[in-house]
Amino acid sequence: MSFDAWPEILSGIGGAGVGGLVSGVFGRRKAKADEAAVLSSVAVGLVQPLHNELTDLRGELDTVRAELDAHKRATDAREAVRRAAMAAHAEWDTTMANRLRAAGFDVPEPPPLAAV
Repeated sequence: MSFDAWPEILSGIGGAGVGGLVSGVFGRRKAKADEAAVLSSVAVGLVQPLHNELTDLRGELDTVRAELDAHKRATDAREAVRRAAMAAHAEWDTTMANRLRAAGFDVPEPPPLAAV
């Protein structure tokens, strides 16, 4: 078929036929674009609540981590005080036992303070 025959073919189909063909091709593209827009909208609708919940959970996690760090620091401080008190008490026990022995009393060695 030569290019010279196209005008005759198009005139045979008619303007309505060509218009229908063109609108069919572009109509299909528009339908696909509309479908893509709907799918995008649905996806955003599904993902947005999850994103919001994740943001909230991250905020809660930051708060819990800060509270945990504060508790750890307080526990470490109490533990340091307890260990110092145990060391001082152990030294005092030994000193008192030695003084009592020096005064003539029969005193056994003080029991060790267990680190609990």
